[in-house]
Amino acid sequence: MIAWSLALALCACGKKSDEQTPSAPSSNPSSAAPSPAPPGSSFGACDDIAKSSICNEVVAKIPASISHDQICNGATWHQACPTEGHVGACNSPAGAIIHYYSTGPEKFDAVKAKNNCEEGRGKWMP
Repeated sequence: MIAWSLALALCACGKKSDEQTPSAPSSNPSSAAPSPAPPGSSFGACDDIAKSSICNEVVAKIPASISHDQICNGATWHQACPTEGHVGACNSPAGAIIHYYSTGPEKFDAVKAKNNCEEGRGKWMP
């Protein structure tokens, strides 16, 4: 369930009429759900491999009022998740794709990552 903490945090952010990618924060928060990104697109990623062996790819538009620090909750913001050590990914119902890695403290293998994904009602993507 480690991987779901950040993904659930992404769902808690709001939507407003002047949505932008996460690079331009503003001061007007809102409470609606994030809107989905077009298929195959990503707005960036929160790399937390060193702490939890996961990287969360943000695939929902984030309101301009939400900063990268708020999105990543202490993880490092990147344009994409790394490929080295990648085990598989999970399409979470919370607006993120969770990438699992064989590096970091959890040292996921495919079975452990798939189980973690499915426990959170995500769809496993090997």
